[in-house]
Amino acid sequence: MKLRKNRAVLFIMMLICSCIVFTGCWNYREVESLAIAAGAAVDRNEDGTIHITIEVVNIGGDGQVSYEPVYIESDGETFFEAVRSAISKEGKKIYWSHAKVIVISEEIARVDIVKYLDFLFRDAEAREDTWLLISTEKTAGEILRGKGLLKPIVSFQLDDTMRSQKATSRFPFIELFEFFDRLFYKQVSPVLPMVRLVEQHGLKTPQVGGTAIFKDGKMIGTLDENHTM
Repeated sequence: MKLRKNRAVLFIMMLICSCIVFTGCWNYREVESLAIAAGAAVDRNEDGTIHITIEVVNIGGDGQVSYEPVYIESDGETFFEAVRSAISKEGKKIYWSHAKVIVISEEIARVDIVKYLDFLFRDAEAREDTWLLISTEKTAGEILRGKGLLKPIVSFQLDDTMRSQKATSRFPFIELFEFFDRLFYKQVSPVLPMVRLVEQHGLKTPQVGGTAIFKDGKMIGTLDENHTM
């Protein structure tokens, strides 16, 4: 009995010592050393490789945040390779935990969306509540390079639009995890919202509306805003 008490006391003392010694963040990173992605656009090159456009929140050396976005473009055989190639251009690791939207070209969506977005499904930093949108423009990168009316960072404006879906019902409310669940378990047809550029006050700004329908990882058709409602 006495031995058990001694072991319990020793265990408690070890826990107390651990709390004192092993404090702090073991893998912290200074915010100035990261390129914080607000969103990304994925296009397909003529040779079948990927071209990504990453919208980055600009953070100065003094830690001040600029609300004017910076764009990083990169190519690779896969999404992962394109992201890693971007590091050599920017000099900073892309940080994905704050990414709000991923815009995908219709060309990629009609080929095989899973093949090109496998990185998002497996990467530890990618958030499961990220929005996926299908661009109806020639390239997905055009969407991120549009002008936001209320927010200069287009990805943040698109995030606000998606969260206001219940007020319009003109596009589906689908997050990353739900889309992949529908693809893999096939209980409900996978769908994604569509986005295009429209002229407003002399600016080309993104507008979400309509539905892209998928089967076996490929986009097979669309619904306009009225049919979506």
